[in-house]
Amino acid sequence: MDCRPIIEKLRKEQDAQMEELRYLLEHLDEESSAYLRAAAAEEAVRHFGRKIYLRGLIEFTNYCKNDCLYCGIRRGNQNAVRYRLTLSQIMECCKMGYELGYRTFVLQGGEDPYYTDEKLAEIVDFAVVDKDGKLTNTIEKGTTCTFKMKIEFHKDLQEPIVAFTIKDMKGTEITGTNTMYEKIEVPAKKDTVVEVSFTQKMDLQGGSYLISFGCTGYMEGDFHVFHRLYDACSVNVVSMKDTVGFYDMNSRIEVQVTK
Repeated sequence: MDCRPIIEKLRKEQDAQMEELRYLLEHLDEESSAYLRAAAAEEAVRHFGRKIYLRGLIEFTNYCKNDCLYCGIRRGNQNAVRYRLTLSQIMECCKMGYELGYRTFVLQGGEDPYYTDEKLAEIVDFAVVDKDGKLTNTIEKGTTCTFKMKIEFHKDLQEPIVAFTIKDMKGTEITGTNTMYEKIEVPAKKDTVVEVSFTQKMDLQGGSYLISFGCTGYMEGDFHVFHRLYDACSVNVVSMKDTVGFYDMNSRIEVQVTK
């Protein structure tokens, strides 16, 4: 029996009978192997093009409640040196990966009951508003603009930190601020929604930028990320005059003839 019909069946249907798979494994000669590799390469190009997609893998815990005998981090392995990353450590790993060029990350670990999906705070809405109070994604350089976000708190929190950051389209973080730096207290009671607004003069050079929003804070001395929206929206700054770098110092120039 020729292996090629089985290979084509797998290619078209993504399925085969157990007997067919067994036959393929037992009779895969050099010619059939070459045919299989060529078919796999064609399918890869058809689905993904000629690009390579890389993801950052973060092993964030090796604690596990299960005791699967084949697994090195099983509950019963007394020789395993256990560790568990904090949220700030996980975010630091993401930051390092981002600087290396990764744009997606996979969290992998044991089934650690320490981590839960409880949301203590959630950014439920955000907006960019121009000097006239209108929603926009285009801001004229030199005018005021406001970044707004609404945060729903699912638990009483002490002194949460609300922030925004601005990056260029290459991912370079340019500026930003938060309520802790600005010495603004944010009330955070369970089942309340708080709107936080940041109003500033837009003095960045003309171009496109990415805005991220976040709500973080400290609990029992440890830093926690309650919710972050990375690159939540883009903003275009329209400028009639640009200077060097990211930021316009708005220099006033005087020239005098002294002799």
